Amino acid sequence: MSECARMQVDDVRAGVLVASGLSQLHASISHVDLSFNVISDVGARAVGTLLSRCPTLTTVTLIDNNIRAAGARALAHRLAADTCALRSLDLRLNYIGDEGAVELCRVLTLRNRTLTSLNISSNLCTSASASALADMLLHNDIITAVDITCNSLGVSNTPFHFVFLSVCQEISREFCVEWDVKCNQSIN
Repeated sequence: MSECARMQVDDVRAGVLVASGLSQLHASISHVDLSFNVISDVGARAVGTLLSRCPTLTTVTLIDNNIRAAGARALAHRLAADTCALRSLDLRLNYIGDEGAVELCRVLTLRNRTLTSLNISSNLCTSASASALADMLLHNDIITAVDITCNSLGVSNTPFHFVFLSVCQEISREFCVEWDVKCNQSIN
Protein backbone atom coordinates (compact mmCIF):
# COMPACT_ATOMS: atom_id res chain seq x y z
CA MET A 1 0.00 0.00 0.00
CA SER A 2 1.14 3.50 -0.77
CA GLU A 3 -0.26 5.88 1.80
CA CYS A 4 0.32 9.59 1.53
CA ALA A 5 -2.67 10.76 3.54
CA ARG A 6 -2.43 14.09 5.36
CA MET A 7 0.92 14.97 3.82
CA GLN A 8 -0.22 18.15 2.02
CA VAL A 9 0.18 16.48 -1.34
CA ASP A 10 -0.87 18.98 -4.01
CA ASP A 11 -1.24 18.60 -7.78
CA VAL A 12 2.47 19.02 -8.45
CA ARG A 13 3.48 16.49 -5.81
CA ALA A 14 0.81 14.05 -7.01
CA GLY A 15 2.21 14.32 -10.52
CA VAL A 16 5.74 13.74 -9.26
CA LEU A 17 4.63 10.73 -7.20
CA VAL A 18 2.93 9.22 -10.20
CA ALA A 19 5.71 10.02 -12.65
CA SER A 20 8.52 8.73 -10.47
CA GLY A 21 7.96 6.84 -7.26
CA LEU A 22 4.57 5.18 -7.61
CA SER A 23 4.88 4.29 -11.26
CA GLN A 24 8.15 2.47 -10.56
CA LEU A 25 6.29 0.34 -8.03
CA HIS A 26 3.48 -0.43 -10.48
CA ALA A 27 4.15 -4.17 -10.37
CA SER A 28 3.40 -4.40 -6.65
CA ILE A 29 1.20 -1.47 -5.64
CA SER A 30 -2.38 -2.36 -4.73
CA HIS A 31 -3.70 0.59 -2.70
CA VAL A 32 -3.08 4.31 -3.10
CA ASP A 33 -4.39 6.57 -0.33
CA LEU A 34 -4.01 10.30 -0.96
CA SER A 35 -6.77 11.35 1.42
CA PHE A 36 -6.90 14.67 3.27
CA ASN A 37 -4.55 16.46 0.90
CA VAL A 38 -5.03 19.38 -1.49
CA ILE A 39 -5.35 17.46 -4.75
CA SER A 40 -7.57 19.08 -7.39
CA ASP A 41 -8.53 18.02 -10.91
CA VAL A 42 -4.94 18.17 -12.15
CA GLY A 43 -3.78 15.81 -9.40
CA ALA A 44 -6.78 13.53 -9.99
CA ARG A 45 -5.72 13.29 -13.64
CA ALA A 46 -2.23 12.25 -12.49
CA VAL A 47 -3.70 9.62 -10.15
CA GLY A 48 -5.89 8.47 -13.03
CA THR A 49 -2.83 7.55 -15.04
CA LEU A 50 -2.04 4.94 -12.39
CA LEU A 51 -5.36 3.23 -13.09
CA SER A 52 -4.23 2.20 -16.55
CA ARG A 53 -0.53 1.71 -15.72
CA CYS A 54 -0.73 -0.39 -12.57
CA PRO A 55 -2.46 -3.72 -13.17
CA THR A 56 -2.21 -4.60 -9.46
CA LEU A 57 -3.87 -1.36 -8.26
CA THR A 58 -7.22 -2.33 -6.73
CA THR A 59 -8.03 0.54 -4.34
CA VAL A 60 -7.77 4.31 -4.71
CA THR A 61 -8.78 6.50 -1.78
CA LEU A 62 -8.99 10.26 -2.36
CA ILE A 63 -11.08 11.39 0.62
CA ASP A 64 -11.41 15.12 1.36
CA ASN A 65 -9.43 16.73 -1.43
CA ASN A 66 -10.50 19.41 -3.90
CA ILE A 67 -11.54 17.16 -6.77
CA ARG A 68 -14.31 18.53 -8.96
CA ALA A 69 -16.14 17.36 -12.07
CA ALA A 70 -13.09 17.51 -14.37
CA GLY A 71 -11.10 15.31 -11.99
CA ALA A 72 -13.96 12.81 -11.73
CA ARG A 73 -14.18 12.75 -15.55
CA ALA A 74 -10.45 12.04 -15.81
CA LEU A 75 -10.73 9.18 -13.31
CA ALA A 76 -13.82 7.84 -15.09
CA HIS A 77 -12.05 7.70 -18.45
CA ARG A 78 -9.15 5.79 -16.90
CA LEU A 79 -11.62 3.34 -15.33
CA ALA A 80 -12.64 2.43 -18.87
CA ALA A 81 -9.10 1.35 -19.83
CA ASP A 82 -8.67 -2.34 -20.58
CA THR A 83 -5.73 -2.48 -18.18
CA CYS A 84 -7.64 -1.00 -15.21
CA ALA A 85 -8.11 -3.49 -12.36
CA LEU A 86 -9.54 -1.06 -9.78
CA ARG A 87 -12.12 -2.56 -7.42
CA SER A 88 -12.72 0.32 -5.02
CA LEU A 89 -12.83 4.08 -5.61
CA ASP A 90 -13.46 6.40 -2.66
CA LEU A 91 -14.07 10.04 -3.58
CA ARG A 92 -16.05 11.09 -0.52
CA LEU A 93 -15.83 14.69 0.71
CA ASN A 94 -14.90 16.22 -2.65
CA TYR A 95 -16.86 18.45 -5.03
CA ILE A 96 -17.58 16.30 -8.09
CA GLY A 97 -21.25 17.35 -8.24
CA ASP A 98 -23.72 16.03 -10.75
CA GLU A 99 -21.41 16.48 -13.72
CA GLY A 100 -18.71 14.28 -12.20
CA ALA A 101 -21.11 11.69 -10.77
CA VAL A 102 -23.04 11.39 -14.04
CA GLU A 103 -19.81 10.83 -15.98
CA LEU A 104 -18.59 8.19 -13.51
CA CYS A 105 -21.95 6.42 -13.80
CA ARG A 106 -21.92 6.67 -17.59
CA VAL A 107 -18.52 5.02 -17.82
CA LEU A 108 -19.42 2.40 -15.21
CA THR A 109 -22.58 1.59 -17.15
CA LEU A 110 -20.73 1.08 -20.43
CA ARG A 111 -17.27 -0.26 -19.56
CA ASN A 112 -17.00 -1.45 -15.97
CA ARG A 113 -15.29 -4.79 -15.62
CA THR A 114 -13.77 -4.62 -12.15
CA LEU A 115 -15.07 -1.81 -9.89
CA THR A 116 -17.24 -3.25 -7.12
CA SER A 117 -17.30 -0.35 -4.64
CA LEU A 118 -17.94 3.36 -5.25
CA ASN A 119 -18.10 6.04 -2.58
CA ILE A 120 -19.27 9.50 -3.68
CA SER A 121 -20.74 10.63 -0.38
CA SER A 122 -20.70 14.36 0.42
CA ASN A 123 -20.04 15.45 -3.16
CA LEU A 124 -22.80 18.00 -3.87
CA CYS A 125 -24.82 15.47 -5.86
CA THR A 126 -28.54 15.97 -6.57
CA SER A 127 -31.37 14.12 -8.29
CA ALA A 128 -29.50 14.15 -11.62
CA SER A 129 -26.86 11.96 -9.97
CA ALA A 130 -29.58 9.78 -8.48
CA SER A 131 -31.00 9.09 -11.94
CA ALA A 132 -27.56 8.26 -13.33
CA LEU A 133 -26.84 5.96 -10.37
CA ALA A 134 -30.15 4.17 -10.81
CA ASP A 135 -29.51 3.66 -14.53
CA MET A 136 -25.96 2.46 -13.86
CA LEU A 137 -27.16 -0.11 -11.36
CA LEU A 138 -29.80 -1.40 -13.74
CA HIS A 139 -27.10 -2.11 -16.34
CA ASN A 140 -24.06 -2.95 -14.20
CA ASP A 141 -23.93 -6.26 -12.38
CA ILE A 142 -20.41 -5.78 -11.01
CA ILE A 143 -21.00 -2.91 -8.54
CA THR A 144 -21.94 -4.34 -5.15
CA ALA A 145 -21.44 -1.37 -2.81
CA VAL A 146 -22.43 2.27 -3.31
CA ASP A 147 -22.07 4.95 -0.65
CA ILE A 148 -23.95 8.14 -1.49
CA THR A 149 -24.53 9.54 1.98
CA CYS A 150 -24.85 13.26 2.67
CA ASN A 151 -25.89 14.51 -0.75
CA SER A 152 -29.18 16.09 -1.84
CA LEU A 153 -30.47 13.17 -3.85
CA GLY A 154 -34.17 13.39 -2.99
CA VAL A 155 -36.56 14.08 -5.81
CA SER A 156 -39.18 16.76 -5.04
CA ASN A 157 -40.28 15.72 -1.56
CA THR A 158 -39.73 12.01 -2.22
CA PRO A 159 -36.98 10.67 0.01
CA PHE A 160 -34.18 9.21 -2.04
CA HIS A 161 -34.36 5.77 -0.46
CA PHE A 162 -37.88 5.31 -1.87
CA VAL A 163 -36.59 6.11 -5.35
CA PHE A 164 -33.86 3.50 -5.00
CA LEU A 165 -36.20 0.92 -3.54
CA SER A 166 -38.14 1.01 -6.79
CA VAL A 167 -34.90 0.60 -8.74
CA CYS A 168 -33.86 -2.31 -6.52
CA GLN A 169 -37.10 -4.10 -7.34
CA GLU A 170 -36.23 -3.88 -11.05
CA ILE A 171 -32.71 -5.23 -10.62
CA SER A 172 -32.65 -8.99 -11.00
CA ARG A 173 -29.35 -10.06 -9.53
CA GLU A 174 -28.13 -13.01 -7.59
CA PHE A 175 -26.54 -10.68 -5.07
CA CYS A 176 -27.64 -7.71 -3.06
CA VAL A 177 -26.26 -4.25 -3.65
CA GLU A 178 -25.05 -2.61 -0.44
CA TRP A 179 -26.54 0.88 -0.21
CA ASP A 180 -25.67 3.68 2.14
CA VAL A 181 -28.03 6.60 1.58
CA LYS A 182 -28.11 8.26 5.00
CA CYS A 183 -28.49 12.03 5.32
CA ASN A 184 -29.86 12.64 1.84
CA GLN A 185 -32.33 15.49 1.57
CA SER A 186 -35.07 16.24 -0.86
CA ILE A 187 -34.70 19.36 -2.94
CA ASN A 188 -37.76 21.15 -4.17
